[in-house]
Amino acid sequence: MLYDPYVGIKAFQMFTCRFRFQPPDIAAKMEDLAVQIGNIHRVGVDNAERTDTCSRQVVECGLKYGYSFIIIADHGNAEYMINEDGSVNTAHTTNLVPCILIDPDYTAIRDGKLGDIAPTILKIMNVPVPERMSGDVLV
Repeated sequence: MLYDPYVGIKAFQMFTCRFRFQPPDIAAKMEDLAVQIGNIHRVGVDNAERTDTCSRQVVECGLKYGYSFIIIADHGNAEYMINEDGSVNTAHTTNLVPCILIDPDYTAIRDGKLGDIAPTILKIMNVPVPERMSGDVLV
C-alpha cells in the first residue's frame, strides 16, 4: 500500500480534509531526471497511475465514514510533455481539467473555476455561503 488512508482520515476528524498528491506531470518539471530515465512518457504514466491508486484508496476509505469528495486539479501538462524540438515541456497547458464529485446527495457538478469550489463545498455541507464569496455553487 502506498498510503494508509485510514490513518490520514482518522487524523483529521473535522468537516473537511485536503489531500494533495504529487502531480503526474512533475516528471516534466524535472528535466534532468527525465533525461536520465530516458522515457518521460513512462514516468508520466507511472505517476498518473500512482495518483489514481492513492486517490482510490482515500475515497474508498472516506466513503466508509460518510465523506463526500470533490477531486480537482489546478492545471495539467502530463498530456503534452515533449515539445516539438524534443525538449521537455515545463509549461502548463490551457486544457481543461476534470472536476469529480462523489456524494450521495448530488450526482452532477457543473464546470466552473477554482473560485467556485469553496462555495460548492459549503453548499454540500449545508453551510450558508457568505455573500462576500463571489464564486458560483456548482451543484
